[in-house]
Amino acid sequence: MVVVPARLALQAALFVALLPSKILSQTEDLAAESHRARELMAGTRFAEAVPIYEKLVKALPGNTGLLLNLALAEEMAGQPAQAIPHFEAVLKVQPDSLPALLSLSMARLQLNQSGEAIAPLRKAIKLDPKNLNAIGMLAQAELDEKLVDVAAADYRKITEMNA
Repeated sequence: MVVVPARLALQAALFVALLPSKILSQTEDLAAESHRARELMAGTRFAEAVPIYEKLVKALPGNTGLLLNLALAEEMAGQPAQAIPHFEAVLKVQPDSLPALLSLSMARLQLNQSGEAIAPLRKAIKLDPKNLNAIGMLAQAELDEKLVDVAAADYRKITEMNA
Protein backbone atom coordinates (compact mmCIF):
# COMPACT_ATOMS: atom_id res chain seq x y z
CA MET A 1 0.00 0.00 0.00
CA VAL A 2 1.36 3.40 -1.03
CA VAL A 3 0.90 6.21 1.44
CA VAL A 4 0.63 9.64 -0.15
CA PRO A 5 1.22 12.57 2.16
CA ALA A 6 -1.87 14.74 2.50
CA ARG A 7 -0.06 17.77 1.08
CA LEU A 8 0.88 15.90 -2.15
CA ALA A 9 -2.66 14.61 -2.51
CA LEU A 10 -4.00 18.15 -2.09
CA GLN A 11 -1.53 19.53 -4.66
CA ALA A 12 -2.48 16.81 -7.12
CA ALA A 13 -6.17 17.52 -6.60
CA LEU A 14 -5.64 21.26 -7.13
CA PHE A 15 -3.57 20.61 -10.27
CA VAL A 16 -6.30 18.41 -11.73
CA ALA A 17 -8.97 20.94 -10.75
CA LEU A 18 -7.07 23.90 -12.23
CA LEU A 19 -6.01 22.11 -15.43
CA PRO A 20 -9.39 22.46 -17.20
CA SER A 21 -9.55 26.20 -16.45
CA LYS A 22 -6.00 26.64 -17.75
CA ILE A 23 -6.88 24.74 -20.94
CA LEU A 24 -10.13 26.70 -21.24
CA SER A 25 -8.23 29.97 -20.85
CA GLN A 26 -5.77 28.95 -23.59
CA THR A 27 -8.67 27.91 -25.83
CA GLU A 28 -10.40 31.26 -25.26
CA ASP A 29 -7.15 33.10 -26.06
CA LEU A 30 -6.70 31.12 -29.27
CA ALA A 31 -10.33 31.74 -30.25
CA ALA A 32 -9.85 35.49 -29.68
CA GLU A 33 -6.65 35.43 -31.77
CA SER A 34 -8.45 33.55 -34.54
CA HIS A 35 -11.28 36.08 -34.50
CA ARG A 36 -8.75 38.94 -34.69
CA ALA A 37 -7.00 37.31 -37.66
CA ARG A 38 -10.33 36.87 -39.48
CA GLU A 39 -11.12 40.55 -38.89
CA LEU A 40 -7.74 41.56 -40.31
CA MET A 41 -8.31 39.38 -43.38
CA ALA A 42 -11.77 40.88 -43.89
CA GLY A 43 -10.18 44.33 -43.66
CA THR A 44 -7.57 43.35 -46.28
CA ARG A 45 -4.80 43.69 -43.68
CA PHE A 46 -3.24 40.41 -44.74
CA ALA A 47 0.33 41.08 -43.60
CA GLU A 48 -0.93 41.79 -40.08
CA ALA A 49 -2.86 38.50 -40.03
CA VAL A 50 0.20 36.41 -40.96
CA PRO A 51 1.95 36.43 -37.54
CA ILE A 52 -1.33 35.69 -35.78
CA TYR A 53 -1.98 32.68 -38.02
CA GLU A 54 1.64 31.56 -37.54
CA LYS A 55 1.07 31.58 -33.77
CA LEU A 56 -2.22 29.70 -34.14
CA VAL A 57 -0.68 27.07 -36.43
CA LYS A 58 2.13 26.58 -33.93
CA ALA A 59 -0.39 26.16 -31.09
CA LEU A 60 -2.66 23.83 -33.11
CA PRO A 61 -0.34 22.12 -35.64
CA GLY A 62 -2.87 19.60 -36.96
CA ASN A 63 -5.47 22.20 -37.91
CA THR A 64 -5.49 22.40 -41.71
CA GLY A 65 -8.06 25.20 -41.67
CA LEU A 66 -5.65 27.46 -39.80
CA LEU A 67 -2.79 26.39 -42.08
CA LEU A 68 -4.90 27.25 -45.13
CA ASN A 69 -5.73 30.64 -43.60
CA LEU A 70 -2.03 31.27 -42.96
CA ALA A 71 -1.21 30.41 -46.57
CA LEU A 72 -4.02 32.64 -47.87
CA ALA A 73 -2.83 35.53 -45.69
CA GLU A 74 0.73 35.08 -46.94
CA GLU A 75 -0.30 34.84 -50.59
CA MET A 76 -2.56 37.89 -50.35
CA ALA A 77 0.14 39.81 -48.47
CA GLY A 78 2.41 39.40 -51.49
CA GLN A 79 4.39 36.47 -50.09
CA PRO A 80 3.53 33.66 -52.55
CA ALA A 81 6.82 31.82 -52.01
CA GLN A 82 6.10 31.50 -48.27
CA ALA A 83 2.52 30.40 -48.95
CA ILE A 84 3.33 27.55 -51.35
CA PRO A 85 4.65 25.04 -48.76
CA HIS A 86 1.62 25.72 -46.58
CA PHE A 87 -0.82 25.16 -49.46
CA GLU A 88 1.04 21.96 -50.31
CA ALA A 89 0.82 20.78 -46.68
CA VAL A 90 -2.95 21.37 -46.71
CA LEU A 91 -3.25 19.41 -49.96
CA LYS A 92 -1.37 16.44 -48.48
CA VAL A 93 -4.14 16.13 -45.90
CA GLN A 94 -7.02 17.37 -48.06
CA PRO A 95 -6.09 16.67 -51.69
CA ASP A 96 -9.44 17.93 -52.98
CA SER A 97 -9.38 21.29 -51.21
CA LEU A 98 -10.52 23.64 -53.97
CA PRO A 99 -9.35 26.81 -52.16
CA ALA A 100 -5.88 25.30 -51.64
CA LEU A 101 -5.63 24.09 -55.26
CA LEU A 102 -6.68 27.45 -56.71
CA SER A 103 -4.54 29.48 -54.33
CA LEU A 104 -1.50 27.28 -54.85
CA SER A 105 -1.93 27.82 -58.58
CA MET A 106 -2.27 31.58 -58.11
CA ALA A 107 0.92 31.65 -56.02
CA ARG A 108 2.75 29.66 -58.70
CA LEU A 109 1.54 32.04 -61.40
CA GLN A 110 2.65 35.05 -59.36
CA LEU A 111 6.14 33.52 -59.24
CA ASN A 112 6.15 32.88 -63.00
CA GLN A 113 5.95 29.12 -62.41
CA SER A 114 3.18 28.49 -64.93
CA GLY A 115 4.20 24.91 -65.59
CA GLU A 116 3.78 24.05 -61.91
CA ALA A 117 0.35 25.70 -61.80
CA ILE A 118 -1.14 23.50 -64.53
CA ALA A 119 -1.65 20.24 -62.58
CA PRO A 120 -3.42 21.80 -59.58
CA LEU A 121 -5.58 23.88 -61.93
CA ARG A 122 -6.61 20.81 -63.90
CA LYS A 123 -7.52 19.05 -60.65
CA ALA A 124 -9.50 22.10 -59.50
CA ILE A 125 -11.42 22.12 -62.78
CA LYS A 126 -12.21 18.41 -62.37
CA LEU A 127 -13.70 19.26 -58.99
CA ASP A 128 -15.51 22.37 -60.28
CA PRO A 129 -15.89 22.12 -64.09
CA LYS A 130 -17.78 25.42 -64.40
CA ASN A 131 -15.20 27.53 -62.58
CA LEU A 132 -14.43 30.14 -65.24
CA ASN A 133 -11.63 31.70 -63.19
CA ALA A 134 -9.84 28.36 -62.91
CA ILE A 135 -10.25 27.67 -66.63
CA GLY A 136 -8.94 31.14 -67.45
CA MET A 137 -5.94 30.70 -65.16
CA LEU A 138 -5.26 27.32 -66.73
CA ALA A 139 -5.48 28.72 -70.25
CA GLN A 140 -3.05 31.49 -69.34
CA ALA A 141 -0.63 29.02 -67.72
CA GLU A 142 -0.82 26.78 -70.79
CA LEU A 143 -0.20 29.76 -73.06
CA ASP A 144 2.80 30.76 -70.95
CA GLU A 145 4.13 27.23 -71.40
CA LYS A 146 3.62 27.44 -75.21
CA LEU A 147 0.78 24.90 -75.14
CA VAL A 148 -1.11 27.03 -77.63
CA ASP A 149 -3.60 24.43 -78.91
CA VAL A 150 -4.58 23.34 -75.40
CA ALA A 151 -4.86 26.96 -74.25
CA ALA A 152 -7.02 27.80 -77.28
CA ALA A 153 -9.39 24.93 -76.43
CA ASP A 154 -9.71 26.23 -72.86
CA TYR A 155 -10.35 29.79 -74.06
CA ARG A 156 -13.07 28.38 -76.36
CA LYS A 157 -14.61 26.65 -73.33
CA ILE A 158 -14.78 29.97 -71.54
CA THR A 159 -16.40 31.62 -74.56
CA GLU A 160 -18.97 28.81 -74.88
CA MET A 161 -19.77 28.92 -71.18
CA ASN A 162 -20.30 32.69 -71.35
CA ALA A 163 -22.56 32.45 -74.40
